[in-house]
Amino acid sequence: AGGGRCLWAPFSWLCGQEAVLGPADFRAIMRAFDVVAVPGVPALGFQERNEARRFITAVDVAYEEGVVLLAGLQAHPDALFAGLAETASGRAGVRGGGAQVGDASAAPPVARVLRQGGSSSSSATTFVAGPGDEQVEWSATGRIGASLGEATGVADTAFAHSRTASRLMELAGADYAASLAAERGFRLPSFG
Repeated sequence: AGGGRCLWAPFSWLCGQEAVLGPADFRAIMRAFDVVAVPGVPALGFQERNEARRFITAVDVAYEEGVVLLAGLQAHPDALFAGLAETASGRAGVRGGGAQVGDASAAPPVARVLRQGGSSSSSATTFVAGPGDEQVEWSATGRIGASLGEATGVADTAFAHSRTASRLMELAGADYAASLAAERGFRLPSFG
């Protein structure tokens, strides 16, 4: 038996900030290869939420397609998305450091709507009076500069992290790899 079809795809290329791959691309990649190695997978937090979503999708597709996924993780699989989980639960504020808009003991702020987009809308944004003459964008999340959509997306991504961690461990396991190699007719190298 010969070798399987292998791909070396650094995290930055596959899922990084400049990556342009989506679910259909991941499916085509995983169908074309038996083994996919992804070195350089960093711990992922709120600032890397898009990269985290892409990586979760890539792992899900690899799992569905029966691919051996060898991920070079810079954190244990259970801790890979810890930054997202903390942000989603509110322990580490969403963008803007989690500062609350307004003060319950102060007079109600004066609000005005501008016909320009902000972080939570593309057509109109509500601003409230901040300290001094500063206008602060109001957000349904109650956090400066954070949209409700972003907070929901982070929570959804954080929820998927435990499933992804489990799949990463299974996809790189020796038993899984040996079973796949036997099923597809290729030989794995021996490292021990």
